Amino acid sequence: TYGCTHADAGAALALRWNLPKALTDAIWLHHDVPETRMAEAKQPELVALVRIANKTDRLAAPGMTLETFAHAAEWPEWAFLPLDASERAQTVLQAAEAILEEPIPIG
Repeated sequence: TYGCTHADAGAALALRWNLPKALTDAIWLHHDVPETRMAEAKQPELVALVRIANKTDRLAAPGMTLETFAHAAEWPEWAFLPLDASERAQTVLQAAEAILEEPIPIG
């Protein structure tokens, strides 16, 4: 209707309200955009966290299972965070456990 996405509108408001660039970038880049844009953000780590949270939220739906989260540790956003593969997997399992509200046997 307005010729822009909600991410564009949110970033425009953030600029108008003089929010810090790091927050403006996180608002603007919270959806799937090229990683090159993320790398140019004031704080790429913050953008990565917001994008991971956004993607995780989109996974949350009735009927989801642990399989729903199977590839979450492979999302490209993780490359911007100082976590190795096992820490990524552990983080995803903890998020899945919290969302599914049931313990997940590990190991």
